[in-house]
Amino acid sequence: MKQFKKVCIVGVGLIGGSLALALKKAGIARTIVGVGHRNLSLKKAIELGAIDKGFLEFRKGISRADLVVLATPVATILKYLERDFSSLEEGALITDTGSTKKEIVKRAELSLPPSLCFVGGHPIAGSEKRGVEAAAANLFKEKIVVLARTSRTKQRALQMIKELWESVGAKPEILSPEQHDRIVAYFSHLPHLTAVALVKTVKESLRGGNLSFAGSGFKDTTRIAAGAPHLWRDIFSANADEILSALLNFKKSLNAIEKLIKRKDWEELKNQLQGVKHFREQI
Repeated sequence: MKQFKKVCIVGVGLIGGSLALALKKAGIARTIVGVGHRNLSLKKAIELGAIDKGFLEFRKGISRADLVVLATPVATILKYLERDFSSLEEGALITDTGSTKKEIVKRAELSLPPSLCFVGGHPIAGSEKRGVEAAAANLFKEKIVVLARTSRTKQRALQMIKELWESVGAKPEILSPEQHDRIVAYFSHLPHLTAVALVKTVKESLRGGNLSFAGSGFKDTTRIAAGAPHLWRDIFSANADEILSALLNFKKSLNAIEKLIKRKDWEELKNQLQGVKHFREQI
């Protein structure tokens, strides 16, 4: 595995901070710097040992880096990809950690100069907590990281990013951006929307009362509905087509169950529940 001279993490929060700590632990980066919007956050990242130096100015932070990781929310990654990357040397690597891939990869391939190498990435890892204070060097251990490959992806760059994630204990999987976005629509985005709809239904039907009756089943099922609204709005916007397709199939499943209950076909309902139980136990 190549040792990078300078790695720049743009967005030193939970994911960016964890990657910085993991790279330091793996010893494959001589220097790790961070770019952020607040001095306080950057100072905290330095205190925690995630980065060696922090920058508020993007161009200064990435200057002469041989690897830049865009570890911000999706909408911010899209904006960063239109910034000036001329302070990078030819052949420098750029990757990201965004939870959608099609729009990000398309923007990167249209906006970045051909002298730079972009590989889209998405670590399937996280925590309910946010910020660099919650960062952990082992966050990616045994976790899948999707790397997005297109016809324009340079094989050498893909291999280097793959080895980088392997060095921090992750398990890289290579998919097209379209494959990635379809899969996460079902395993991530649809569950969030379902939790939101469930909470909305209870809130409006019970008019916010009887909260003391909310047991662990309801709380566990709807935990993710407490996610940051502006972040999820941007994710839904970036993956709208796949989410709408997933929602259509979800409605079909709900309608099928509703028909069984209306028909009082309890035996078939039990069979459906058994099939779902078996599938869920494999996850």
